[in-house]
Amino acid sequence: GLRIVATQREEAGYIDRFPESYYADPSSAQLSDENVNETDTSSIRVALRWPPTDNLAITPTFYYQDTNAASNGTADIAVGDFVQVRPFDEPQTAEDTYYNLLVEYDLGFADLISSTSYLDRVVQRRDDASAFLSTVLRIPLPILLANTDSDIDNFTENPNEIFVQEVRLQSNNDSPF
Repeated sequence: GLRIVATQREEAGYIDRFPESYYADPSSAQLSDENVNETDTSSIRVALRWPPTDNLAITPTFYYQDTNAASNGTADIAVGDFVQVRPFDEPQTAEDTYYNLLVEYDLGFADLISSTSYLDRVVQRRDDASAFLSTVLRIPLPILLANTDSDIDNFTENPNEIFVQEVRLQSNNDSPF
């Protein structure tokens, strides 16, 4: 048996953004962007179940997901609900690739199950620390940015690789074990 599932999901953002000029004059500040944290996610999953004998079933599975967020969903509570003050976008991406091999063997009195999984995940994000530093240092944001050689921008890439192996002997009757 073969199963293929593909999805595409677009989520509207709910965080609005004021430009850094908000700190100079909050009463006259206008929103610069609305729904800055909109997210697009695409994924595909493929599973193939192959029973070469009545007692054995082999199921390899492949799963891939790509998520792209235009900016982060962090709100600056001091400014208001679902609002942030940022001079820059803070895009985020996550790419997940997952492989699994499930082998099930019926021993009669129990099932022997082996599940081998591998996950490769890379998350990339860009964080703008200027609003935070401005608040901590008590320096108005426009002055802080004007006196910085480059924007206070931090790009991080977090790769993760995980390998998991599980072997289980599982009773297939009414026994408590």
